[in-house]
Order: sequence, then structure tokens, then C-alpha cells
Amino acid sequence: MLKQAVLIIVHKNTYVLEKNLQLLDSPYIDIFIHVDKKCSDFKYNFYKSLVKYSTIIYVKPRLSVYRSEEHTSEL
Repeated sequence: MLKQAVLIIVHKNTYVLEKNLQLLDSPYIDIFIHVDKKCSDFKYNFYKSLVKYSTIIYVKPRLSVYRSEEHTSEL
């Protein structure tokens, strides 16, 4: 069976990340996580320990991510 890849961008609400990881945990899903550069206290090992079947890959380099509303004056 083919695997699926899921990309998650994390900034503040790590409770939602925790619940999503528990729901997505499957041997058929690889989870790629980009941690926003502005997130200073991310617990990498804790989130890796939440999954038993999925593979978690942290995307590097960490970049600052902005919503479109934050940069409408630049357009």
C-alpha cells in the first residue's frame, strides 16, 4: 500500500498538533512538521513520542511564516 504525506505548520496552538498527531498515527502516513521560527519553546521529542506508527520529519530550515493579512500593505 502507498504511503501518504501530511504537512503540518506549527506556530502557537500545540494542543491541536498533539490531537492531530494522535489521529493521524498510522504506518501509512508520514508526517512532515514545519515549526515556525517564531515558536521558541517547541518540544520536538515530546511530539515524536506521541506517534507509534507514523514517521515524523521536521522540516528545515525553520522560517517565519506570515498570514496574508499580515502583509497586505506590501502588495
